[in-house]
This record gives sequence, structure tokens and C-alpha cells, in this order.
Amino acid sequence: MLANALLNSAVTRPVINFFRKYLTEPALIGNLHLRKFPFRLGYIPSRIMTLLIICFIGLNAALTFLTYPTDKKVDTWFVSTSMRDTSFLANRIGVLSFANMALLLLFSGRNSPILYITQAGRSDIIAFHRWLGRIATLEAVVHVALYSSATSEDGVGMFTKAAGLRTIGYNPSYWEMGEIACGAMAIIVLASNLPLRTWIYEVFLFVHIALSGVALYALWNHITYRYTSANYGFELWLYMFFGTWGYDRLLRVFRIIISNWKSLFVRSHPSSIVELLPGDEFIQITIFPSHPWKFSANQHCFLYFPTLFTNPFQSHPFTIGGWSNGQEQLSLKGSAGLSGLTSSEGLEMDTYPMVSSKGSPDNQVHDFQQQNSTKPYITFLIRPEKGATAHLHERLLRNRSKPGSRLRVFMEGPYGPGAHGEFKNADTVIGIAGGIGITSIIAHLQHFRSLQWQSKGNLTRFLMVWKVREESMVSAVQAMIGDADSLARYGVEVRILRKSDDGSRVDLGDLIKTEISAGHNVGKKVCVVTCAPGAMADVIRSTVVGSIGMKGPAGVELVEEAFAW
Repeated sequence: MLANALLNSAVTRPVINFFRKYLTEPALIGNLHLRKFPFRLGYIPSRIMTLLIICFIGLNAALTFLTYPTDKKVDTWFVSTSMRDTSFLANRIGVLSFANMALLLLFSGRNSPILYITQAGRSDIIAFHRWLGRIATLEAVVHVALYSSATSEDGVGMFTKAAGLRTIGYNPSYWEMGEIACGAMAIIVLASNLPLRTWIYEVFLFVHIALSGVALYALWNHITYRYTSANYGFELWLYMFFGTWGYDRLLRVFRIIISNWKSLFVRSHPSSIVELLPGDEFIQITIFPSHPWKFSANQHCFLYFPTLFTNPFQSHPFTIGGWSNGQEQLSLKGSAGLSGLTSSEGLEMDTYPMVSSKGSPDNQVHDFQQQNSTKPYITFLIRPEKGATAHLHERLLRNRSKPGSRLRVFMEGPYGPGAHGEFKNADTVIGIAGGIGITSIIAHLQHFRSLQWQSKGNLTRFLMVWKVREESMVSAVQAMIGDADSLARYGVEVRILRKSDDGSRVDLGDLIKTEISAGHNVGKKVCVVTCAPGAMADVIRSTVVGSIGMKGPAGVELVEEAFAW
């Protein structure tokens, strides 16, 4: 209570707004964040993430160059003090590379404690994972370069004949193993460039894992061959890596079993339903999990398609679009469709009737209608891309004469922290979606209604703004949204932005500013939730950052759901 009072006091609020506006929220360069860097070199981290990366690089530099012996006495182990210093530096850098390798997996695992401790977005965690890999690889390259330029596998030119390698025992193959590990790590970094990841992601992932295995095998032999009769503890870092890897993989298997065992062993348990939505461009998957997880907005699951004749062990993340916990559901079902929606000046607002998808389970499970005894389910809306989703789409097209096509799908999850505190503590939510990002915003809409139903929080208004080009996409999700009259009774307004007849477009930045500064938001907290393509998301971030500290609303927060390759 005291902490909240201090954070919201008139004295501390301007200070917090200052740091949010100029440090934690904005992009590093202009409004370039989720858009790809020129020449597709990658993404630019946010300012706060960049600061963390710089601090981590600084920590590695400090640990590399500080606290070395300064005496100039001749060491009986080394032929000279310069060779001693070179060996100390190379060993220090090598140990740091090992330590960063142990951290590397901690920032890549799906079940990493880092995700739960920090509540950070997975895109930020993966970005830090990439920088860990680059730092560890650079340190490995420097380690190899220092020793290669100063000595050989036998220690000639660095160690004295009376001591050095001959006193501890070694296998000369340790040298080649170190070079193999360094080479594998370098290839991983070079092959992890953005164009390759997005072009053939499944091939990239396979090669990434295979080369990681080669590097770890070589690193293990590099240590055990080098110190055959002594134990200096370098392998402890690899133990940490293997332990983290094993923990994550075992927990994945456990999650898969818990979520799917009924579909394998209980005949009466409903099968997952995979179907094409109107227009045949999008896929809806409805899964009935064996365990009634407590699903929420801002979560995702990994789906496996073992019968698609692709890699049966490969999975892909998909945002949760709707769910039921097997309890009474909220009734937002109406009869008119998206009629009565008002548009802003210069905005074309399309209206569509609510039509059920063929084969949809439990009589339109997405409509939040009253259901007293439904089984728990979870739904996903998928835009087919390359790889597994393309194969799935082709299979459904071949079988479209059989609506509600049944296909074995395994679910792993849910992952993600759930709806953010900024969302729960807001009075007004502005949910902005671009294209397929509507899936995430629909999940937030369901969570909004759930909080209202439970009388939790201060949420009174939800404005959904959806910028979409394809009419087929609107048709695909129309049954998931609900109709305008029913939604309005709960403070929900839906605006669908389409290109006007004259080709003009609505300025999204102006629309957001106008909504945030509207009279009904005076003295209230506004939360902007966005899930959109990179360029659109960056405009939204820039606009929200510019609105922090403005007169009128009591506070403006940004929740950005993003998947960055």
C-alpha cells in the first residue's frame, strides 16, 4: 500500500514518467524497434534493453582485464612474463566463454526461470540470448587466437620444459577439439542472421541445434583431454548447461503429457478440431486439453503436428485466441453482427454479419455465450506461412469437402505471464491490432470481460482498433468478436480500419492521441495493448511514448505483444 502510494504520488509520478518517456519505453533510434534494420541486419533493441546489453558487455570486459598479477618475476612455469600474461588472459577469456555458454541456454529455454522472474517479453529474452551467443563466440575466437599465435598443442614457446603441460598430462587432441568448438560456434552465429532465419526457419533451427551439439561435445573433450590427470573445475560450466537443457526438455515432455494424455488414452475425450475458416486462407485449431489450465491473454502455446510428415518433434508457437476453463462463459452473443459501429472522420468502417464457422465445436465456442457444462478448450487462429503451417493448409485444402477435419495435434503450454498488471489496473484499454494480430487482442477482450464479470479492477471501456486489408480475414474472425450491440453494453467498441474509396488511410498516430486525450479519460489510467506488424507497432510505441505525462489521463501504459524473428 505504501509503495503504491509513493509510486502514484504527485512528487514521484513526474520522475517515473521522465524515465519511462526517455529511457524504458522509447526505441533506441527514432521509432525503429520492431521494424527490421536496413539491409535486414536484424532488430534494434529498445533503449533499456540496449543499456542492459552494454552493461553486460562492460561486465565481461571488466572480468577480462582486471586483477592480474603485476610482478615481473620469472615464472618457472612459463618461459617469460609476457607468455604468462598471455596465458592468463587467454584462460580468463576462455572461462568467461564457458560461463556465457551456461547462461546462453538459460535465456533460450521455454521453461527458463528468467521468464518467470523478469516477466519480460520473449522477444527481449531471445534478443539477450543472441547477444550472449555473440559474446561467448567472440571470447572463444579470442581464446583460440591468443593461444594459436603464442604456442602449439605441446606448449612450445610458452611453457618451460621442466613444467607446463608435461607435468599435468594431456591428450594433444584437445587442441583440435577447441578449434572445432570455436568453428561450430562461429558458424552458429553467422548462420543465425535474420534473412536466413526468416527464409528457412525450420532448417535453421535443425542446424542450430545440431551445431550446438557438436560445439558442446568438442568443448567437453577440449577440457577432459587438456587436463587428464587434474581437475580444475572448468567442466562445471558445462554441467550447468547440461542441467539447464535437461530441466527444460523434461519439463516440456511433462507439459505435453499433462495436456494431451486424454486424447491418447480416453476414447470419449473430444479430438482436436482443425478447420479452414471462411475464405480458405486461415486455419482455426480448437484443442481440448486434458488438464484445465488457467488460460489468459498474453499467453501462447507450442503446437506439434506429428502426422504432417515433417519433423514430428518440431513445434511452433501460436498466440492463444480464445479459451474456456470449463466453467460458465460470458454471454456476448447477439443477433445483428458488427452493425451500428461508428467510424471516425475519413474512416471507412465495414460491417459484417456474425456467421458460425463450419464444424466449430460446442456451438460457436468463441462467442463467449452461456455454456453451463462445456469441456475446457483453447483456440488458435493461424495464417499459413512456410513449413509446417503451409503443409497443414495444403492438407486442409485437399480435404475441404470434409468440414471439421480431424488431425492429431499436441499442445505444449501455456507459456507467458498472462495479462499484465498495466492491463488489469487500467480504466480504459485501447487494443490495436494489425492483420493476424487480432488474435491477441481478442484474447485481451475476453480477459477484459472476465475481469468485469468477476468485478475485479477498474476496467470500464475497451476500444478495439483493427487495421486489416483482407476481407477474408474479417470473415475468418467475425464469430470470435461478437456483435456491436452486445459489446456496447459492456463498454466495448470495435473499429475496423480499411482503405477508403479514394485510397486514403487513417492516421493511426492521430487516432491514438485523440483517444488518449479524450474527455472520458481525464483522471483515468489508459493502457494501450498492441499486436501488429513491425512498422505499425513502432508508430504505436512512438505515439504512446509521446503521450506519457500529457495532461488529462492519470497515466498511459503500453503493452506490446510481439514476435521478432
